Amino acid sequence: MLPWIGPAAAADLDSIRDCVRANVPSSIRIQNVKLTAFDRAGGSREMMGRLFAMREDQAQLRLMLRLDAPPDVAGSAYLVRGREQGQETYVYVPALKRVRRLTGSNLDGSLFATDFSYGDISQIYRAFDAGSAVLEDAGEIGQRAVDRIAFDPREQHDTRFDRIRVAVDRETCVALRIEFFENGAVGKRYEADPERLRQFDMHWYAEFAQMRNLKQETYTTLEVQEVSGGDALSNLYFMPMTFYEGP
Repeated sequence: MLPWIGPAAAADLDSIRDCVRANVPSSIRIQNVKLTAFDRAGGSREMMGRLFAMREDQAQLRLMLRLDAPPDVAGSAYLVRGREQGQETYVYVPALKRVRRLTGSNLDGSLFATDFSYGDISQIYRAFDAGSAVLEDAGEIGQRAVDRIAFDPREQHDTRFDRIRVAVDRETCVALRIEFFENGAVGKRYEADPERLRQFDMHWYAEFAQMRNLKQETYTTLEVQEVSGGDALSNLYFMPMTFYEGP
């Protein structure tokens, strides 16, 4: 889901780890992000929100997504906090009027009824810290050279996926494809549009991407709009007891 996630091409895994961290801005605001979920019959549901992220150091990412529309989900919020002990994930739903911390298999749950899960961001961001991570082969996606890295996500939390493979654009440091394997077969696939890679300051990101659930035959698109710097971001956006109050 996070459009900056992905390392540049490198000769070894340590260089890739350095690059994935360097390609995440120290702070960022996405004033508009559009999520559109499509069901297997062709119906769709569109949601609009705002995304805020900051990186306190090279390893710890904090990200908050708050939905503004439609009215029935407005005020719902999602928070990922990087900690030395690992990622913490929280969700707030206005109808329940409480913050819920997600752990274990709950992280595989659907994020606001989309094909993204609560755990996707933390899984991918921490992918290159996994002891099982290996540099695989090279190839092309949309005539762009990529390198592929694979790892076992079960090192991070209890999940139904036993392998994740990431294809990374050599030139821009953006993940163009992420495949989630379940019992040896791809269950979900994230793909960024290689024709819609954009640059903000010194960082590249995917302006448009989609996540497909191959088993359910559904998919969700993600479109990033109105990116700006976030030097004045308040820590209140990233605290478990205040993040849902939003900007």
